[in-house]
Amino acid sequence: MLSEFLAKPYYQRQLICFVDDSQLAKNREKVATLLNARVTANTVLQDMMRNLLKKVDHFYELTGKRISVAPMSKKEDFRVPPSHPRERILYVGHPLEGMEPVHIPMADFHLYLFEKKFAEIISILMHLGAKTIRVERKTGWGRDLAGLMSVGIPAAGPASGDLLFKVEFAGTDNPKLPGVRLWFRNEPSWQQVARGRLEFGQKQYSVTLSNQEDYGVTQTLMTNAVKAGFELGGNFREHQATVWIVSGEF
Repeated sequence: MLSEFLAKPYYQRQLICFVDDSQLAKNREKVATLLNARVTANTVLQDMMRNLLKKVDHFYELTGKRISVAPMSKKEDFRVPPSHPRERILYVGHPLEGMEPVHIPMADFHLYLFEKKFAEIISILMHLGAKTIRVERKTGWGRDLAGLMSVGIPAAGPASGDLLFKVEFAGTDNPKLPGVRLWFRNEPSWQQVARGRLEFGQKQYSVTLSNQEDYGVTQTLMTNAVKAGFELGGNFREHQATVWIVSGEF
């Protein structure tokens, strides 16, 4: 069932909420239809989910978007933050194909994606043997967001202007690419630097960390989710088109 769900186009599986199906322990075989936006096959399930289905239908009326419903008993099949999933919270799926079924509370969706993308380019550069890494803001999110990110490198001081991060490493004489690369295939400048370093011994680099796509998770969608009766899992951080420049030496 999960494989069929994940095989759907992203827009059909982007939004999901969870329902506590523990009351159905004696009817476990009847839960097979849960990963659908509307559940109509089982009256016991309908009674338990009546309020949730009203929210799902209301959200669809407001936005034209379907919300899938997953049982808590299947939560191990989904990657969610610690202490999640929780009922009433609306989750947004990771957009990349081939990604495990990561679902993030709507409030943190944009911060999560940007933080993971930033962590990936830092990991790539460290594996390639970077001796210095400088991160400067060009447009969009800046120091306020950088202070919220957990990426394992020190942030620059408040007097540094658009310089957000600066760090030095010993480097390595055995450059390579890390095994896990999710954004890399969609980033030509990252690929060019990796090729230059691995094949030609490139000594300096400058790459762009860009965050232009909101994946339809907008302020309007958030407002309609709240109107429909869903929770966001925190304070919603709206998307900002952002460009950071990551540069340094190998």
